[in-house]
Amino acid sequence: MSLRLDQIVADIRRNGGITLNVTTGKPRTTGWAVSPYKDREEKFQALTINRLASYLSRHGVLLAQPHHYLGAWFNEEDGFTYLDVSIVVSTPADALEVATKHDQLAVFHLDTCTTIPTPELRRKLA
Repeated sequence: MSLRLDQIVADIRRNGGITLNVTTGKPRTTGWAVSPYKDREEKFQALTINRLASYLSRHGVLLAQPHHYLGAWFNEEDGFTYLDVSIVVSTPADALEVATKHDQLAVFHLDTCTTIPTPELRRKLA
C-alpha cells in the first residue's frame, strides 16, 4: 500500500489528528488509542510531508506490527503536532493501565473523538 503523505498531513490539519494503520492506509475509528512507546513520540512546530516521511521511515518496522498505528494530534496549548506509535485497546481501564505504565499524559477515545487526560480518566474509573 502506498500512503498519500500529502493527504495524511491534510487530514491531520483538518481533523486535529489521526490514528492510522500505515499498512492498510485506513484510519481506526473505534476504541481507546494510547502509546506504549513514549520514546517514539516526536513533536513538530510545523508538520510537513518530509517530516512525516522521515518519521515513518524511522519507525516503520514498529508501525508495521499488527495492531500498531500512526498516532498524530495537534496540541492547541503548545501549537505543536505530535506523532507517536499507538495501540488501540477496547476499554478505558486498559487505556489507563497503558497510559500509567508508559507515562502518557492522556488517551484518546476514538468513538467520541475525545482526548482524556490520564488523571481525569483515573478519577472517572475510581
